Amino acid sequence: MERFLKESDNYPLFAKPNNSYRSHGAVGIDGYDAQRSVLKLINGEELPIADFAKEAAVRRSYLFQEKMVPHASLADISGASLSTMRVVVLYGKQGPELFRVVWKIPNKRNMADNFWRPGNVVAHVDQHTGKVYTVIQSATAGFEEVGADNPLGQRFLNTEPPLYREAIDLVMAASRVFPMFGYQAWDIALTNNGPLALEMNHNGDVELLQVGAREGILDARFQELLDSKGVTLKNAKKRIGGN
Repeated sequence: MERFLKESDNYPLFAKPNNSYRSHGAVGIDGYDAQRSVLKLINGEELPIADFAKEAAVRRSYLFQEKMVPHASLADISGASLSTMRVVVLYGKQGPELFRVVWKIPNKRNMADNFWRPGNVVAHVDQHTGKVYTVIQSATAGFEEVGADNPLGQRFLNTEPPLYREAIDLVMAASRVFPMFGYQAWDIALTNNGPLALEMNHNGDVELLQVGAREGILDARFQELLDSKGVTLKNAKKRIGGN
């Protein structure tokens, strides 16, 4: 691993463990300082190459990818870290329907935009207007809603995410490739080259869709999807151990 990193001419890189999730162990690497034998990270920090190699050995395997450049409009907030949109589609008999949109905005000191990282932001987007209607910031002890009197609120409330329309068009087209999945949670990166599909989860986390959203997900449209799949919540409380 050390030899690969020392000899690589492919910086910047994005690395993540193959056997991890929620961005645990993920790291963006700008380059290698041979004189001090340290990796220069995208958030301005440095990491001894021996320490990274030791961590990689514990995790057994790492995936190295080309580091995407984030959309220029977010550089002051997110630095070199990618911002993504979680776009959820419900796929029924009439085809794909846009259900929820959450914009994830990383703090520039964080490697990824996952909401568990303190300082990161999730902004809920009205899918009819494309405008942000709530801004929630993660903190060490939980999270808090950010209002218009806060710089983050002033920056994002009632605005449209960059590349929003292009990202939605991408998801609506791509979702038709997977009609077998009634619930599709897409992660779309907002890059300087346009929207980029990172992944689609057919069982994506629903908590993110509800944190600060002022509504749960069990609306008429979601209930219709459950009904079409033969899913009932009649005895849900009993099944999970409730009274």
